Parts: sequence; structure tokens; C-alpha cells
Amino acid sequence: MRSLVRARWALLLILVALAGCASVRRASPEVVTGLSLDELGATFVATGELMNRLRQENVITEREYEPWRDYALRFKAAYGAAVGAYQAGTSDVEAVAKVLAMKTALFRFLITATQKKGGGT
Repeated sequence: MRSLVRARWALLLILVALAGCASVRRASPEVVTGLSLDELGATFVATGELMNRLRQENVITEREYEPWRDYALRFKAAYGAAVGAYQAGTSDVEAVAKVLAMKTALFRFLITATQKKGGGT
């Protein structure tokens, strides 16, 4: 039963994220990019807070936390470059594409953390 509840929560989180992306389809590419970066940054912060709390409470081991730490360093660098390019008004599509490509891994961390928080494995 718990795994079904966790799966539903994970699905809900993904659907909310996708709905946010879908709601801006009629907007200009600049607005879509800005909103996408903003949502991705907020998701990263929330996931990081959850991962940190799970580690501090010994829900996950250092070995389980290590991939998140490595990912977070890469994400921060890519995100900073993408936001900088966006704010400067440059068309650094590569910087933005790089950080947006990292969203799949971010959602995987979020789903795993949510499952761990619920007491699952």
C-alpha cells in the first residue's frame, strides 16, 4: 500500500512539473526559457533540502547521498551559466539546453527522495 501511495506522489510531482511547462506554450521563447529555468531552480532547491534532511536524519547513507552531491555541483555550474546567459539576453542556447537536459536526473533524485521520505526503499 505504501509503495502505491509513494508512486502516486511521484507521479503527481511529475504531472505538476509538466503542467507548468505546458501552461506557457503560447508565450514567447524568452518567457518560456525564463519560466523553465525558474521552475527548474525551485525544484532543485526543494530536492536539495529534502536530500540534505534525509542525510542528516540518517534515512539515507553517505554512499546514497554521494551521487546527489556530485550532481548538485554539476547542476549549480550549468544552472549559473544558463541563468547568466538568459539575464544577459544572449542567445547561448547551449548553456540553457545543458541545464534543461539535467531535469530528468533531477526528477529521478526527487522521486527517490520522496520514496525514502515515505519510509520505502
